[in-house]
Amino acid sequence: MKNQLNILKDLSKYRSPSEMDSYFKEIIELLKRDRRALAVSRLRKGWFKEFQEEFVPAYVFSLSPYFPADAKVKIIIGNQNYDFVVLRPDGVEEKYEVSSYIDGEQEVEIAKALNEVGVWSSRLRSYENLEDRMATYMERTKSNIKNKSMKDYTGISLIFQCHYLSILTCIEHQT
Repeated sequence: MKNQLNILKDLSKYRSPSEMDSYFKEIIELLKRDRRALAVSRLRKGWFKEFQEEFVPAYVFSLSPYFPADAKVKIIIGNQNYDFVVLRPDGVEEKYEVSSYIDGEQEVEIAKALNEVGVWSSRLRSYENLEDRMATYMERTKSNIKNKSMKDYTGISLIFQCHYLSILTCIEHQT
């Protein structure tokens, strides 16, 4: 597993959207072949934390219509108030911070269950429970946005990411 994870040491380098796509798919294929690496990834340990929390949002952004044509993106690892840099063809660098509400306790619980028994049993047992979970998710997302608004992000574009599966699940059950 150690040799296979060396690929993640190459996480922070400029890539075009197509290179981001190839790199993402290469990591996913590695995880399909290596159960131990998959278990570590689910727990967001080591380089997998940066892969999931910084690379994946940058990758998704690179595929969006808002990504500048012919630009490249680079993950910036560390605590500097931004997650990645977009290098435009004219040489200008733009900094981006991605933020989202994540229920860390639940994420760890799910990861452990998947690693131990291969399945996770959802706590959603009723429509009322679903409504409560959606309201909590939305309130915590708003709180996250409010907290971020108190920081100085001068010169940095801030992207708020909603975990669409959380919202989609709620919407599907309301209709």
